[in-house]
Parts: sequence; structure tokens; C-alpha cells
Amino acid sequence: MTMWDDSGSDEDEMDPEEHSRMEALCRAFEDLCHELRFHQKEWCLRNPSYKYKGPAPLHMADRLEALARDVRSFAEEDSDLALQMAAEVRADHLAAQVEAARLQEVEARVEETERRRRAEVERREVERRKEREEQARLAEDARRAA
Repeated sequence: MTMWDDSGSDEDEMDPEEHSRMEALCRAFEDLCHELRFHQKEWCLRNPSYKYKGPAPLHMADRLEALARDVRSFAEEDSDLALQMAAEVRADHLAAQVEAARLQEVEARVEETERRRRAEVERREVERRKEREEQARLAEDARRAA
């Protein structure tokens, strides 16, 4: 049975307090799924009214895992789904961290290459200036000698 199963058979046997708890957990799960939409790039591309907010934060995985524990007793399939979603959130978060580290490494290499290029340009400029000064000195010496 899932939280959304409306066959009524298990719900009829459920006491009102348990039924209210199940409905509250169902709403919490739906709210969390709605929040996750903003962290799903493909969804945001298909639905422009959703602005992509980057990978989901880890606290959302924690919330999904807590929800999975809470619903396990009466909705095992939904519990498994919430655990799967939590694992995906953690994997996406890790992938984003790896990508951020890779980009940082690339930026550092680019900056180092630029630093070396600027140093080489400066070195060549110093050589040209010395060469011009030497030529000017030789020309001045030649003029004086003449």
C-alpha cells in the first residue's frame, strides 16, 4: 500500500489519529517533492515558471530519510521511494561538489597560465627596453665619436 492508495481497505481499518498522521505525512512528502522540483534542472527547463536553484541541499536528503522512516509502517513502497530520492539528492550533491572542484582546478590552471604569460610579456618588454637603451647609447657614442 502507498500513502496515496485510495482503495479504502486499509484506511477503513485505520484509527482516526493514524489516518490524520498518514495524511500529514502525505502532505509533507508532496511539499518536499515540490521543493525538490526547483533543484531538478530538466524539470526547470521543461517548466520555465520554475527557476533552477542548483543541486538540492543535503538537508533535503535528511528530510526524505526521516520521512521514509515515518511512513515505513504503513507505506513501504513510499518509504522506498523516499529513500531512493534521498540517495539521488546525495549523489547529485556529491556530483556538484566534484564538478565545483574540477572547475576550481581548471580556473587555477588558467590563472597560472595567465600569470606565466604576463610574466613572459613583462620579461620581453624589459629586454626590448634594455635593447633600445643599448642602441640609443651606442648611437650617442657614435655621434660623439664622429
